[in-house]
Amino acid sequence: MYSLLIVDDENIIRKGLRVIIDDLGFSFREVVEAENGVQALAIYEKHKPDIIIVDIQMPHMDGIEFLKKIRDIGADSRVIIFSGYSEFEYAREAIRFKVTEYLLKPIKRQDLEAALKRALDDLDQEKGTEELPPGSLSETDGNMLKDMLLSAGGSDEVFQMFLSERRIEMPCPHFIILYAQFTHLQLFSDAGQGSILPATMLGSKLVAMFPQVLSVPHVKNSVISIINIKKGDGLRELRASLNEMNEYLREKGLRVNWGVSGISSKSVPLYTLFRQAKAAFMEKLVYGEGNIYFADELPKLADRLHFNESDITQMISMLRMMDTGRLEVFINQRCNETSIKGMVTVKEYQDKLCSLLIQVGSGINGSEKAAVFMANNIYQFVEELEECTSLPAANKRFIDTLVLISTYDHKEGTKSGDNKSIALVKLFIQKNFHKVINLDMLANQVSMNPSYFSVLFKKEEGISLTDYIVNVRINKAMEYLIDPQFKVYEVATKTGFNDEKYFSKVFKKNVGITPKEYKEKSIFHM
Repeated sequence: MYSLLIVDDENIIRKGLRVIIDDLGFSFREVVEAENGVQALAIYEKHKPDIIIVDIQMPHMDGIEFLKKIRDIGADSRVIIFSGYSEFEYAREAIRFKVTEYLLKPIKRQDLEAALKRALDDLDQEKGTEELPPGSLSETDGNMLKDMLLSAGGSDEVFQMFLSERRIEMPCPHFIILYAQFTHLQLFSDAGQGSILPATMLGSKLVAMFPQVLSVPHVKNSVISIINIKKGDGLRELRASLNEMNEYLREKGLRVNWGVSGISSKSVPLYTLFRQAKAAFMEKLVYGEGNIYFADELPKLADRLHFNESDITQMISMLRMMDTGRLEVFINQRCNETSIKGMVTVKEYQDKLCSLLIQVGSGINGSEKAAVFMANNIYQFVEELEECTSLPAANKRFIDTLVLISTYDHKEGTKSGDNKSIALVKLFIQKNFHKVINLDMLANQVSMNPSYFSVLFKKEEGISLTDYIVNVRINKAMEYLIDPQFKVYEVATKTGFNDEKYFSKVFKKNVGITPKEYKEKSIFHM
């Protein structure tokens, strides 16, 4: 495995990049940090990192000067440099110092992922197939294994060929797939290993407990492990070992949700086993977090969550009236622990919600646009459900998505003229919050007198137009601040506040803490 150095003058950016990198499924032997070029140079000489991610503008010694110095002493690290748009020409100078590639802020997750993959592939090709620690795979092999797990093409025959080509032995004839996810993204300190990410630590612990384990990091601080076991007593031994591991992690203040597949057979592909593990993992919504769930113990699938045409009609009516309170009561009565616990799997519940989204969406305003919109985003909705920690929270996410669908096609609604005008202006603000907005501009959108529209808006919404715009901007700012790659001054610009000090003042007035405090609080509670 390779090592990584992250260089940026803001601690929150460095920690944020670590979280994103782990979230993307990358695993490094060691990750070290530096807050400027001077510190980075000293760290480089001690650790000799394989990959370096560095910002350009930093105090004491900037990124360009740092690169020049390490190249002068013969460094061959792969370097990914990032820079703001205003520094683009400055960033091009870095090419002279053999920068692998540079990324422009705001850094897109897919761009960072692609850049890291290229750097790792380049290192793999240069260093060849070095001997790896037990249970570890090269980045390329790890990605191949994940492809087999996540796609229908991962048959037992293909998997056995994968093992044979890499001379990986499975001492026992059977295996299970374990899906484990930590509830919070954080660092973990362990004797002899320093500060590492929990998913990385978990993989190494499992290797020490079973005859053969192949572990690959996955999204959201999770790890997928293929564990070699005996068919008879193996499952009992597995349960005992995982319970022991779970207790160890709890003592360390870490909480993990576990899902365990059924036992492998030649007729069952990896993809099916992985889905079994994920289905077991989702039982956390009913039975709570921090437990181990086995696919073989899930209730038998039965269509107990039936919604008929009358139910669909009622839900559409509630959405058109925007009666979300009654809708929430309706859903919670139908989807609760009594109706699900021991009756159906959470996976069936999840599938039923996805089906309902399409059915209800196609009925709103007599249009299929909302249904198409939801169909194109169904994967994102499923991911959001996986982040929920209880049935009420999952139901609330479902209702929020239904409301999103109902407003998607808002222009075809049947509300009164004044209400429709207000809705159109609110939609305009949601889309243009980052631009200069004033009363005359908004009133012009709906062909109304500015003074009359201002009074009408406050009467209907219970809040002044100015305060509404501020609320939209602050809510958007809170979303951006959670993203580790954005600095506070960048968030101010992205949300329509041209002055960082004024942004901080308004933010604290509305939220109670400064943007910087909010950012630091959020990043360690993701």
